[in-house]
Amino acid sequence: MKDFLAGQFGPNPRLGIPSRVLGVAPETLAVEELIDYGPETFGAATTALQALRDKGQLQPGQKVLINGASGGVGTFAVQIAKAMGAEVYGVCSTRNVDLVRSLGADRVFDYKNENYTESGLEFDLIVDMVGNHSLRKNLRALEPGGRLVLVGQKSWEPSSATTVWSISITGVDK
Repeated sequence: MKDFLAGQFGPNPRLGIPSRVLGVAPETLAVEELIDYGPETFGAATTALQALRDKGQLQPGQKVLINGASGGVGTFAVQIAKAMGAEVYGVCSTRNVDLVRSLGADRVFDYKNENYTESGLEFDLIVDMVGNHSLRKNLRALEPGGRLVLVGQKSWEPSSATTVWSISITGVDK
């Protein structure tokens, strides 16, 4: 197991990523191989991990829907959810359907042609980076006891921190 220490990822001397946060990197992986991706990549990856594991409490075999599956956080969320053993559903535009499927999604909703909230499917977890459906519609697309995790930014400034909110509702009337 390799920990990446502060200062190893470019000019920010405070940026360090413990392996317990992201996972385990192979010992053969050189730090130089990761530098090209920049700290923004690690921010997207850790946000996806936090949304799925920490806030969403995703378990193997559960059905997770990722709204915004072709975006920065969404592309990581699809891969992480698949690696966690989930049945993964993604939502994206027509041009990104093949990309999201190649990342591991079992089914992809093209939002221009399909609405997951009207599909009749119910999910154990919905991770929503887009916010294009009402809270009521999202909750109706959850299994009883399902979880909804909302991911967003306080502002659209590049330096803005991403915030992850979670809502757990049981016994939603459908």
